[in-house]
Amino acid sequence: MINSASIAKNFLQTQDLELNLISFEDQQDLIKYLTKDICQFMDNDPFANNHEAKRFIEYHIELMKENRVLTLIARKNNVFVGMICLAKINTGIPEFGLWVAKHQQNKTYGKQMLNAVYKWALEQNKFLYLLYPVIATNLASRKIVEFINGHYLYHKEEIIKQHKHV
Repeated sequence: MINSASIAKNFLQTQDLELNLISFEDQQDLIKYLTKDICQFMDNDPFANNHEAKRFIEYHIELMKENRVLTLIARKNNVFVGMICLAKINTGIPEFGLWVAKHQQNKTYGKQMLNAVYKWALEQNKFLYLLYPVIATNLASRKIVEFINGHYLYHKEEIIKQHKHV
């Protein structure tokens, strides 16, 4: 169960990263680093303004209070790296979502983030299995899931159909 009142500063830690629950302190970094090219394989677009980013954060905080999602911001030495989300944690089959800022890619941070949340999910001992939806052409994301011995089974058709960048 996620209870932000009882969580220490660092929710999870890797060899390089601190992963903390998303907060309003992350708003400017989300606006700055969730760029059009980062969103290429995602089902959302960059934030158009501060209001959109604030609403996004509010939404994720509310879902965490309801124990429906775990949304973490990754930083190295207090510098923004990316975000990872494990959605649908109130079901037996949660789904990962992960993105790393362009200037932080190819440094193993995506693998570290996924591995840390994957281990957290296993410790919960309540999930049947975990999904990591990815578009077939997103080879970098496919490699990340293979890092934790995951298998590529399919791509989400609905992402391809509705996203204008693909």
